[in-house]
This record gives sequence, structure tokens and C-alpha cells, in this order.
Amino acid sequence: MNILFNNDAMYSFQLGGELIAASELTFGQPLLLLDYAVRKVSVEMPIKQTRQIIKALPYAIEEQLANDVESNHVVYLGKKGAVVSASIISHNHMQSLIEQYNPSSVYDFAQLIPAKENTIRVAIFGHVACIMSDLNQGISMPASMLLTLIEREMSVNSEQLSIEIFAQESDQELLVAQLIHLTNSITQFPFADLLPQINSQLSHSKHLNLLTGQYAKKIESKKTNLGKFRFPLTVAVSLFALSISLNWMQSNSLNAQASAILQSSKGFYSTLFPEDNPSRMKRSFNEYIKSSNNKTSSGTQSFSSLLGAVSATIVKNSALSIDAIRFANNKQTLEINLTANTIAELDMLKKQLSEIDLTTEIASANQDGAKIKGVIKVSHNG
Repeated sequence: MNILFNNDAMYSFQLGGELIAASELTFGQPLLLLDYAVRKVSVEMPIKQTRQIIKALPYAIEEQLANDVESNHVVYLGKKGAVVSASIISHNHMQSLIEQYNPSSVYDFAQLIPAKENTIRVAIFGHVACIMSDLNQGISMPASMLLTLIEREMSVNSEQLSIEIFAQESDQELLVAQLIHLTNSITQFPFADLLPQINSQLSHSKHLNLLTGQYAKKIESKKTNLGKFRFPLTVAVSLFALSISLNWMQSNSLNAQASAILQSSKGFYSTLFPEDNPSRMKRSFNEYIKSSNNKTSSGTQSFSSLLGAVSATIVKNSALSIDAIRFANNKQTLEINLTANTIAELDMLKKQLSEIDLTTEIASANQDGAKIKGVIKVSHNG
């Protein structure tokens, strides 16, 4: 398999071997993305049929996106109870991957980390951290935000959780020291120890493949010599066409009957309730459904969507560094302590977050030696 780190460095891994730098994609092998390009979102949907879920999914998650829903490729991952999960990646990024590498399949590295009961599994490669747990099932983030996410999960979980760390750099003593007050069960492994587990996951994770819809790979059929089967096939095709024609005629007849029944029903309704307006009732019902759906998003989903949108903006500003992160669940507000060189850098960050439809407030900005210590509060508009 091939691992593309930060859309820049390519690595190749062969089972039983080591992770080595590669100049190009190994033909016919899957491409795993190890960066922030893929986001995982969840939303409650009362629909049961998978086909209808896939059609409605882009509009159900629209409020969790920082840009237009049409700008993103949405991949349905599955449904657990009433909660539907999906992967989101921009069309521009997908088109760039296909043009540059033409991969046979594309996966998000974080989503391939095998889950383990009562265990938070973490993979750290460079500045990218991936986490797989009960609450955060396969998401990527800046490594600087990992501690905050683990502390939050520990605070809402009644079970004693273990932590497994697979790191590219063996020295993770600072992270372990920060986590030791949360649990005594912390185990460190080399990053390469996780790769055989990832490789085994690929065989039964086809539903996680990002090459779906317009990006799905078409399998070319092999040319075969029909020969003696040509006449039977011709007869079969003719019978099939005849069957389709009969079904079409029957369908038209049923549609005509249904239309007549609909008109009769409307007339009967108008006779019984002459003062009522059916179109007004339909509009009120739709508004009620929309209002109910807006109330179903939980605090955890709001925190995850805010953290994903804000982190993607902050990591682009090398002059900014994060000191602390807090989330006010009652106000649905993410509060971030930052260190900057100038107040202008905080103003620029506020402008960038406002451009992706986030309400941003600079709560404080104080001089601390040559630096500026600032606090910003971020929430979804509305």
C-alpha cells in the first residue's frame, strides 16, 4: 500500500517490510491519505432506505460544512441507529489526486485504524495525529490538539480507558507525561507496528473507499467469443425487451389510475373542508420537520465540526501557536488561547474564520513580552 503524507511525501509499505520513501505510486495498490483532507461527520436521519439516505445526505450535513456542499465529495459510510456517518473531501482535492496519481482506490488512513474495546488508539506521524476510539472513530487533527480531544473523551466516558500510541518518532515522553494523570495504562509502539493492521483492514473496508460516484473506477470487460451462444442470447434479449414494453404499458395504466384517484381525493377533501388550504398545511409540516432536524445535532457533533474547521485555518498561520482549548457546551462556543506576534495576526485569523461562516470574537489580547497573548471565541453562525 502507498501512504501520501500531507499531500506531499509518498511512502510505500510491503507486508513484512518497512515503510520507505517512494518517488511515485505503486501501480494497482491503494492510496492512503495521512493529512487533514478528509473529514468525518455524523448526522441523525430518520430514513431507513440506503438509496434515499445517499440522495439526502449532502443536504443533511450542509450545516456542518465550511463551504458549499456542491464543492465537496460526500461518501456514505454507514448507519448506526438513527445516526448516519459520512466522509467529506473537496472535489478539487479528489481531482488533483486522480490527475497526479491515478490510484486504484483511495482511503483515509485514520478510518482504517482497527478499533479496540475500551481503548483509545493514536497514530502520530509528523504534525498529524489520528485517533480511533468509541467517541472519535477515525479522525485526523493537528498533533497539538490531541491532548484536548483525549481529555474530553476521558471526561465523558465512565469506563477506565487504555491508550495505545503508535508514533513515527519514538520519543513521546512529553505526551505520556501529560496523559498519565488520566490513566495508568499507556503503551507506546513504533508507527510501523500499526501498518500490518492497517493492511489487513483494507480487505474488508471497501465501503471506506473514497472513489465512489463520479470517481468510481470502471472495470473494463474482457472480449469473449460468443460464437454458438449468439442466437440464444438474441432470443433472450428480445424476450427481455418485450417484457419491458409490457411492464411500461402496465405502468402507464397504473399511473393514469393513480392520477384519477388523486384528483378525486382532492375534490373530496375540498368538499369536506372548504375553508382549509392543503398547500399551507404541507408547508407548515415541512417547516416543522426542518425545525426538528435542526435540534437533533448534539454538543459532540458541534465540538467536532468547530474543531475541524478552526484547526484547518490555524495550521496555515505559522506565526500562531495554540496554548489551550476549551468548549462551552451550553453556549456551543470553542474558546482558544493563542500566542501571536502582533494583534494584526489575531485580526487576520478572525477575518479568515468569518469568511468560512463562523462567528468569531477576540475576547482579549494582552502584551506578554515580545508576544501577544490572545483569546478568541468561535461558534457557528445562528
